[in-house]
Amino acid sequence: MSSKNGRKAFPLFVFIFFLAPCWGCTGTPSDQTPRVTSALLPTTIIHTSIPPTSTTTSTPSSSPTATEIPTQTPTELPALPKLYLDGAYIRRSDTGEIVQLKGVVIQSPIHDSSSRELRVSLELIGIAKKWGANLIRVPFYARGALPHISDIKRIIEEAHQSRMYVMLTPSSLSGPYLDIPYPNDEVITVIGKLADELRLYNNVILDIWNEAPDVSWSELYPVVETTIQTIRTVNPDVLIGVPGTQWSRDFRYLLSHPLPYDNLIYRVQDIPWVDPTWIEIPSGHNIDRLFLWMDLLDGNHAVMIGEFNYPGLSVFNHEQNVIEWIEQTLAIVNDHGLSYTAFELNRWSVDTGRYVATDLLDASGPLVPGAGPYPLAPRGKEIFDDLQANPPTQFR
Repeated sequence: MSSKNGRKAFPLFVFIFFLAPCWGCTGTPSDQTPRVTSALLPTTIIHTSIPPTSTTTSTPSSSPTATEIPTQTPTELPALPKLYLDGAYIRRSDTGEIVQLKGVVIQSPIHDSSSRELRVSLELIGIAKKWGANLIRVPFYARGALPHISDIKRIIEEAHQSRMYVMLTPSSLSGPYLDIPYPNDEVITVIGKLADELRLYNNVILDIWNEAPDVSWSELYPVVETTIQTIRTVNPDVLIGVPGTQWSRDFRYLLSHPLPYDNLIYRVQDIPWVDPTWIEIPSGHNIDRLFLWMDLLDGNHAVMIGEFNYPGLSVFNHEQNVIEWIEQTLAIVNDHGLSYTAFELNRWSVDTGRYVATDLLDASGPLVPGAGPYPLAPRGKEIFDDLQANPPTQFR
């Protein structure tokens, strides 16, 4: 969701600061081979409990970086396994073990004249690692993705070094937020080219769209199908995040009209309806989610909660409502083994001293041992505590 109190409403997006070329690439993405370290090369998909006995290694040649961000020589970490879906479960392709992904949405690089924002993004990956996350979600403006693909790869590779997966989420065409309600032909083309360009990275999940507002499934369903087919043409195995209608909260149509594709994860926004005809808060603040997305918890659909701690709505009349909502969501997550990304880990409130409702960090909050160098907002403490007490799958 866009920020609705205290800050200009625009989403995160992946724009890069110098128009530097892709690392040694020329031509269109469809005829390029990404330069990746041997640690990032895909493993063979083996649905067995026995891991591969050998891997292929290669040494990348030197090439210019996209910004002035210092580079480091990657250690030869083992490749993160490709993931696949088995009903409601995410599994490793090398061992077949069940995987749970938990993490945060991070502040993305903003189109700027300096490398500051990319530096912040890389720093936030380090903080997410300290918290115990194994997933980051990175929203972006579609038109900014391909011209700055090497910086997207920089984030993916940094996440790999931290043993994390990256979900890339287009949220607008070029800004402002939701300048189009769902992907148009241009956005679908961009997503397809990203799928091709990033096909060698095991730790990438491609999202179709952040959230579609008040649109019908008759509008959204064919767009989702076309986007999936475009991705599958060049990247047949990657996990794909599927949004719902009503700001990615309503998926009931898909229960009777299932999408006929593998490796789809339903990426929901666990945010209450504002319309009182849909939902109301009882005296105990126990908000019924059955109208939202919980019908997906039938054992046949993999669910990832993309956002669930947004308090900028009239139904949250005080801070304690927000904390209770987060605690209820986390209980559902841990009871059902779901995945999530909490919104949002950024440095804005720390840098400015102005706390915004969606922030996980707060300049006036407490420093928490082990959580990194910045003080936490109350909802940030809830996420940190969950990651510590109920850690997701760890990849060594």
